[in-house]
Amino acid sequence: MKKILASETLFTTLGYLIGALGGYIYFLLFPCTEGCALNRSPIGTILVGLFAGGLVFQFIYEFLKSKHKKDVKNNH
Repeated sequence: MKKILASETLFTTLGYLIGALGGYIYFLLFPCTEGCALNRSPIGTILVGLFAGGLVFQFIYEFLKSKHKKDVKNNH
């Protein structure tokens, strides 16, 4: 886990992948037959999941990074 946190790009990419997978699973579980622009094709839900996953994982990374800096600062 520490290796993954060491690289911001790797951690955010992991978020993109998990988000895209979540978007596709959402498309499969909640199909819309008419009147839904987002759920009409899997591309829309995958893209929304992709961006949401990347955004959430980026926030998590920034939070853990700032917490780690505070811990290192307090130990010296």
